[in-house]
Amino acid sequence: MNSRRQLPLVATLLAASLILPSCLVGSSSTTESSGRFVSAETLGRVSVGESESFVQSLLGEPSEKIDSSTGGQIWKWAYSSTTKKTGGVFLLASSSNSSSETGATYVEFQDSKVIRSWRD
Repeated sequence: MNSRRQLPLVATLLAASLILPSCLVGSSSTTESSGRFVSAETLGRVSVGESESFVQSLLGEPSEKIDSSTGGQIWKWAYSSTTKKTGGVFLLASSSNSSSETGATYVEFQDSKVIRSWRD
């Protein structure tokens, strides 16, 4: 009589093991970015002596223009990026991971000409 009670349970577990693995695991990843990321390669094209108009055509409109103590200007291109990854096994476990990156590129001008550039 005990084996008759176990038969439906065994059949249910067997059916679940065949059907559920294909639909229990899931994951997703999303990335949100803002601002203007300037690669090292692109920044490398900015040389001392270049004009403001050249820099703006290459890098786009800066996010901020700061007057320097020497009478020139420092242009700043700021960016941020956040990646969110989630994954899980239905009703058993789940996890999430988030990573952020922020930074900026700077070009300093004196008399409307580049005197230096850098990234942080």
